[in-house]
Amino acid sequence: MLDYVASSTVGFWACAFAIVLIDSAVLLKAGEFTFRLRANSGFEVRLPTAPFLVRNHELVFTLVSYFLRPFYLSSIDSQLVPQADRRVELQRVDALYRALSLSAVAGFTLIAAVGPAVSIAWGINIALFSVLPILYANSIAALICVFRNRNALRMTNPDMFRITFELLACPVLTVNIVKRLTMRRNLMLNTWELVGEDRDIRSRIKANLELFDALLAVR
Repeated sequence: MLDYVASSTVGFWACAFAIVLIDSAVLLKAGEFTFRLRANSGFEVRLPTAPFLVRNHELVFTLVSYFLRPFYLSSIDSQLVPQADRRVELQRVDALYRALSLSAVAGFTLIAAVGPAVSIAWGINIALFSVLPILYANSIAALICVFRNRNALRMTNPDMFRITFELLACPVLTVNIVKRLTMRRNLMLNTWELVGEDRDIRSRIKANLELFDALLAVR
C-alpha cells in the first residue's frame, strides 16, 4: 500500500490532503462556538442548524468551515468578555493569524496544486525533491513567526515545543496552524457577550443548545 502511494503520480498528494483535512477536525463541547472577526470589528458566530455529534461533542472540520481563514472560540460559560482591552488583544492576534494564514495558503497550494501538477508533468520523484523542501521552508517560516510573537499568542514553552515538533515532523500541517493555536483555548470569549442584545442570534444559540441536549438525550 505504501509502495503504491509512493509511486503513484498523485497518491502522495492525495494522502497529504487527507491528512490535512482530518487534522483540521475539532470537537466542541456543548456551549462552545467558533467565530471570526468581521472587517467592521464585529463578530460572526457559527451556529449550525444540525450539529454532527461525535462522543458527545460537535465535530467541525475547520478547513471546510473556515477555509484558510482565522477563527476563534467562544463559550457560554467563559468569564472573558469582549471589552476594549480584549478587543485590542483579539485584533492583535487576528493580525498575526492573517500573517500565518499566508503560510497556510502556501502549504495548501503546494499540496493541492503545485505538487500534483509537477508529479503529472515530470513524475513523483521530481515533485518530491522540488516541493518538499519548499514545504519545510514554509513550515519553518511559520514557526519563526510564531516564536517571534509567542508572547502576544500566549505561547508557553511546552506549546512552542509541541507545535515545532508537529510542523517539522509533518510540514503539511502548517495548513492548519491557526487551528492549532486557536484550539489551545487560552483566548475564549463569552458567547453571550459577543452577540450582545441581538435577539435573533440569541434565539438561534438557545435553539442550538436545545438541539444539542436533544441529540445527547437520544444517545
